[in-house]
Amino acid sequence: MKQNTLQLDDIIDIKAPGVQFTGWPTLTKTQSGELLAVYSGCRHHADPFGQVHLIRSRDGGKTWTWPRVLADGILDDRDSGILQTRNGTLIVNWFSSLIWEWLMENSEPGSMPKDFSEAEQAEWQRRRALLTDEIRAQELGLWSIRSTDGGVTWSPKIPTLVNSPHGPCELSDGRLLFAGNRRFDDISQTRRGSPFLPGKAGAAQSTDDGQSWQFIGEIPVAPGQNEFHAAEAADGSIIVHIRVNQDPHKSEVLQTESHDGGYTWSVPHPTGLWGYPAFLLKMQDDRLLTTFGHRREPFGNQISISEDNGKSWSPQVAINTDSGTDMGYPSTVELEPGRFATLWYDFKDSGSAYLRLARWRLG
Repeated sequence: MKQNTLQLDDIIDIKAPGVQFTGWPTLTKTQSGELLAVYSGCRHHADPFGQVHLIRSRDGGKTWTWPRVLADGILDDRDSGILQTRNGTLIVNWFSSLIWEWLMENSEPGSMPKDFSEAEQAEWQRRRALLTDEIRAQELGLWSIRSTDGGVTWSPKIPTLVNSPHGPCELSDGRLLFAGNRRFDDISQTRRGSPFLPGKAGAAQSTDDGQSWQFIGEIPVAPGQNEFHAAEAADGSIIVHIRVNQDPHKSEVLQTESHDGGYTWSVPHPTGLWGYPAFLLKMQDDRLLTTFGHRREPFGNQISISEDNGKSWSPQVAINTDSGTDMGYPSTVELEPGRFATLWYDFKDSGSAYLRLARWRLG
């Protein structure tokens, strides 16, 4: 495996107006060359205020539009992904969470999680008073919306059955494949207000351009394995990278493969890469690129390349080394052959998280 060289061209700070925390973004490039990004905005790390925002760039990431709100439910809307299919349809995914309510119930009497203003604490209480078990069961879940007119109008919410931050990929046969953690079947199965079933993951597919989703295969995960992303390799295999939160492979990139279109999966195994979570991209030259946050020295984002359809990975190479300690969730698009843009969130030199975009090239 050859050593790849990376040339950083520039980093652009994208500070959306009027927000406390901007996190967990995903970037895509449309067929027209426009860059679209979605993220969770107008929030703290965990609260009931999170919204899904969409921004656009028509100049390769130099400037961005004012954010448009795509989702703003009574719960916390977070961790959004975006994809444009070959039909031109935009698919945006996210999940809704009640972790903020769990925090209220598990803090000391009369107290709230630190750093919230009195007005925000009052709004937490007001929103909680509006909740019923029926609303919780209806709104807590894994969602997507779709647009067939370039993002002018959007569909109602569609349940996706699985979820992971950066969303699905499109396969060569036209199916959309979504690898992620599974949703509970009954609200009593939730833990700490999360919509996910502990230790359950797999793949869902859509054969109708994102209008509906069907679960097709379990991924045999161990505890602490979550935040998946998939890409189809040039040989037709599907590669999924996985974040790990527990030993013995904590913070490493694990990998599982499917050789039958997503119906069966190998037991996740180490890649030799350290970072989380990862985003996979099949480059225009058919090699695979994975991008991941590196939350130890040097803090930043790193890449690795596979030239053999995911069987092995090159040594890690840094995109940037100037991030804060809380950062990451990078996603990458290929602007033109050999030139890339990577988007992530970062606390660099700031009291709140914002988005940063690096434009770089491979040597």
